[in-house]
Amino acid sequence: MQNGHLLIAKEKDPAAFVEFGPAGDEASGFGTASALKGGAPWPIEEGDHVFVPLAVWNPSVKLAAACEDSATWKSVPTATSTC
Repeated sequence: MQNGHLLIAKEKDPAAFVEFGPAGDEASGFGTASALKGGAPWPIEEGDHVFVPLAVWNPSVKLAAACEDSATWKSVPTATSTC
């Protein structure tokens, strides 16, 4: 994410999105304003970092069902996966 946080998609038991960042940071949520632009480097300094979960979101039943089988995921040019 543009603020140096990580957004992880957890596939099962239960499906969830988890935003990680440095302890003490507030979750920013994910949207078009927070996503890195295609090809942009992750804005974080080199070295060791400790990230903690800042927020967890569970997808809607419809999205969870659509993503249940990872074989339905399609690659997009930015090397991310989407349903």
